[in-house]
Amino acid sequence: MLPYPNLAEESGLDPDNVSVRVRVGVQNWRTYVKKLILIIDDDKLFLDIITLMMYDNNQMIDGYQVNILTARNGKGGIDAIENNISDLDLVFIDVMLPDISGLEIYKHARTLNKELHIALMSGYPLAELSNDPNLHYLHKGQFGLNELELLFEKIF
Repeated sequence: MLPYPNLAEESGLDPDNVSVRVRVGVQNWRTYVKKLILIIDDDKLFLDIITLMMYDNNQMIDGYQVNILTARNGKGGIDAIENNISDLDLVFIDVMLPDISGLEIYKHARTLNKELHIALMSGYPLAELSNDPNLHYLHKGQFGLNELELLFEKIF
């Protein structure tokens, strides 16, 4: 997976805060549902791990072709949300970011699109914050590919 800063720039995003990752390769005969996912987390290693999990060892999560935008801070995340709001299918947001709270990003995204699926992530247990049916919670240290597939089944 390679970051493509020129694609970020073409989308009106700051390439210092956002990278675009795409799966490159030959598709087999199966039909895949395309999904655009944004992951906002300041931990580069975690971004790489969750991206790899979604590609499932260079395969897509069963039945889905995922294109992934990543942002390493809150400002980049907000920019990516604002510039892609009509195309985004799911946003993963780390609750603890260095510049803006993940909860503030969630609230901002909700003002733009009430139907957007958002998964808040934290290394600490999260109490349910709202009755929002499109808000999901993931404990960063305790989820893997199975949990991602269950989340995809639940929301798509």
